Order: sequence, then C-alpha cells, then structure tokens
Amino acid sequence: MSTAVRVILFLLLLTTLQSASIAEDDPIEQKLSLAKLKYDDDINKARSTILDALKNKARIAKDAGDLEKLETAQAEIKDFEASGVIPRSLPIKSYETQRKLARVKIEKSYNNAITQYTKDGQVELAKAIRQERDEFLDPTGFKQFEGNWTVKFRGGSVHTYKISDQGEVKCVEENYKADSNLYRRNEDVLMVYKKDKLERHSIFRGKLIVEHWHPAADYAAGRPPGDVGESVETK
Repeated sequence: MSTAVRVILFLLLLTTLQSASIAEDDPIEQKLSLAKLKYDDDINKARSTILDALKNKARIAKDAGDLEKLETAQAEIKDFEASGVIPRSLPIKSYETQRKLARVKIEKSYNNAITQYTKDGQVELAKAIRQERDEFLDPTGFKQFEGNWTVKFRGGSVHTYKISDQGEVKCVEENYKADSNLYRRNEDVLMVYKKDKLERHSIFRGKLIVEHWHPAADYAAGRPPGDVGESVETK
C-alpha cells in the first residue's frame, strides 16, 4: 500500500471518528437525526400502500384478461414510481392518514430538540432547528417550489414557471402567458391555469411535477390527470 493511500485512509478514519464523537457528544442532535430517519421510513411505508394497491389493480386486470385496465394500471405504476403521481381514482385515505401521523411525530421531535437546546443555553442551535422545522412543516408557504422551472409534458407541450416563495406564479406556454397563485387544498398544492384548467404541483426527488386537469371538474371528481409533466431544468 502506497504512502498516499495510507494518508487518505487515515484521513477518512479520522473524519469518521470525529463525526461519531460529535454525535455522541450531542444526544439531542442524534435523537433528532433518528427521528428524521423514522419519518423517511414512515413516508416510504405510506407510499408502499399506494404501490401495493396499484399492483393489485394490475394483477386483477391481468387475471380477468382485461388488457385496457391492465395497461392503465401499468401506466399508473410507472407514473407513481417515476414521478410520485398518485391516481385520484385510488382510495388514498390510509395514505394521507399515515403521512399526517408521520408529520405529527417529526414535528414533536423538532419541538423537543428546540426545547432542550433552549434549556441547555444553546440558543443559536435552538433557532437553527426552529428555522429548519418551520421550512419543513410550513403549511402555508411555498418555499420548496421557489425557482424557475422548465416543465416538459408527456403530451408534448413545454411550460416555464417562475414561482416565488409566496406561491406567486408566472407561467409561459408557447405564446401564452399567465399569472396565477398556488394554493393548498388539504394535502394538495393547486393552481388554476387558464379557464377551467387546474394543475397540481408537487416536488419529487428535486423535480417539479405538474399534473394537469381539463376540465377542472375532473380533479374534484377524482379522475386521473389528463397530462403530467416534470421539470427538465431548475435554476
């Protein structure tokens, strides 16, 4: 083994030991980190309920020899795995309940960390955790959507969105421009686009996912979106 390799391995070992030491020295941070991992696990389990239901739809269609329903179910599975798009024709009450419960638990963990840091006199750390909590759990803000997004739809159209942290949207579609605002309805972030058109926006793996309904009543009726797009560029 060369000297250079030995040096690199030593530095990696030192970094690992230092990180472990920090975690051991700060049980509050360690506990919050475990809570974040548990939150991710809970969300993944919630998503599994949707995926299992979609796979069951596909299995039933296959066993019945219904090609059209099988193709629809397979397309829904593909959309869900690639972009997190949940078919509204699918019962999602259990999924939403699991998500809400996970949010309650992680919020409690954040609050406990803030309280303990404050009691220990580590006010700056308490403030930093509070800011992280607020950005993560903010029920009204739209900071996660902030930016310039170019979204390519599967139907072929391309939209550009400029979204502020307050949910103000400037949208351009070919020669058409529109100003609108994001708003929340339960767990969904929606936007009225043109007359009688509705979009649902979400962030999935760092990309902006836009589901499009026309007419807008199809959304309220629980029908799947007519088109789905995802961002190909962010700034």
